[in-house]
Amino acid sequence: MSASRRMSFSSNLNHYGMIHVASVSDVLLDNSFTPPCQRMGGMVSFRTFEDFVRLFDEIMGCFCDSPPQSPTFPEAGHPSLYDEDKSAREEPIHILNVAIKTDCDIDDEGLAGMFREFTQSKDRILVNDLWRRLKQTVEMEFLQVLKSVLIDHGIRRLTFLVAQKREFPKFFTFRARDKFEEDRIYRHLEPALAFQLELNRMRNFDLTAIPCANHKMHLYLGAAKVEAGAEVTDYRFFVRAIIRHSDLVTKEASFEYLQNEGERLLLEAMDELEVAFNNTNVRTDCNHIFLNFVPTVIMDPSKIEESVRSMVMRYGSRLWKLRVLQAELKINIRLTPTGKAIPIRLFLTNESGYYLDISLYKEVTDSRTAQIMFQAYGDKQGPLHGMLINTPYVTKDLLQSKRFQAQSLGTTYVYDITEMFRQSLIKLWAFMNDLATLPAPPLPSDMLTYTELVLDDQGQLVHMNRLPGGNEVS
Repeated sequence: MSASRRMSFSSNLNHYGMIHVASVSDVLLDNSFTPPCQRMGGMVSFRTFEDFVRLFDEIMGCFCDSPPQSPTFPEAGHPSLYDEDKSAREEPIHILNVAIKTDCDIDDEGLAGMFREFTQSKDRILVNDLWRRLKQTVEMEFLQVLKSVLIDHGIRRLTFLVAQKREFPKFFTFRARDKFEEDRIYRHLEPALAFQLELNRMRNFDLTAIPCANHKMHLYLGAAKVEAGAEVTDYRFFVRAIIRHSDLVTKEASFEYLQNEGERLLLEAMDELEVAFNNTNVRTDCNHIFLNFVPTVIMDPSKIEESVRSMVMRYGSRLWKLRVLQAELKINIRLTPTGKAIPIRLFLTNESGYYLDISLYKEVTDSRTAQIMFQAYGDKQGPLHGMLINTPYVTKDLLQSKRFQAQSLGTTYVYDITEMFRQSLIKLWAFMNDLATLPAPPLPSDMLTYTELVLDDQGQLVHMNRLPGGNEVS
């Protein structure tokens, strides 16, 4: 946005009694100091929704002088939660954030409806008529009104922030790619911070946002994407939360904070999941919890593993009842107070029900591709080692589907029995090492071997070499 356009916009808003807040852009009044930027963003606030309607044309006027496309910004079409098949020149690029204060007691669906009407309507409507309907119906309807205007001015995203008395701020986001229908996945989620929830990793699922009483929690019901006409058999809940706090400067404070806050959030996540679990008409499995700790802490990552394992064991039965088989923690860690912050990921899986697998990774940037990937932290190389951090969650495979059927009947899947013996032998080996007086020998790699035998057409037992779950027994 050019300097003259910015100043004109600010002064006009002041004319309507709005206070202009100085920004860095006001310092760059001389065009020679303005960076060559093509994207424009507007942030406006109004005491009433009526004021926004009245000034809408003037706000849109600030997006009229958009400079032509140039190589300054990367081409459009980067992978996102939704795939977009548009050329860079056709791609809308501007952002508008609108804050509105309202004393009306309007629920979420009411607000969303009014906004939707505003964005979808191709014809102008009288402000008084719109204001009258605002008090009678929902805010989403307002958005439908000027859909063509938003498109003509290259608006990529329009977000409404609604401030009501004694309520948390409410967010309603409308995107050009959805023809300015509400992006329900981002309701009450500030779009600029949504990347911290890593929603794009759930792109193998069609998501439905589930309302939560706890504003810290974001709950989604995912249905695995299948071919048209195919039945969906993989449903799962995704619980995600962002933990914000100032950086912690001592190891003691870091450990205590992570332990207490982590346990509290786990309990809150299970509470929300339990409500949703008991109020859904589909059977879910492989439910997932993701916690993103934003503050930087000082501690040894191995201590996190010990603490998390103890916590999971403490609430294991409840997690199992809620079919929480996967969890992920993202934490920024310094090994020393002056050390460099390292993004650490801790993954937990318990798909079989008797073995908790914990894998630690750190995020590293590939010098060749400049992409961020997982690198195993420590001796153990987990399944995500070397994979990109935006790798999507995989849908349920045949093995897990059959395992779920067996576990739902209160029994153990036959292919898991051999692994149960393996885990018991490992524990017994460690126990005997503790009693031994001589140096402990290394754990044998072939501690347990087994062969699958099946009946052939003549009723004879023969060896069969196939992947777990490949049996045809019903």
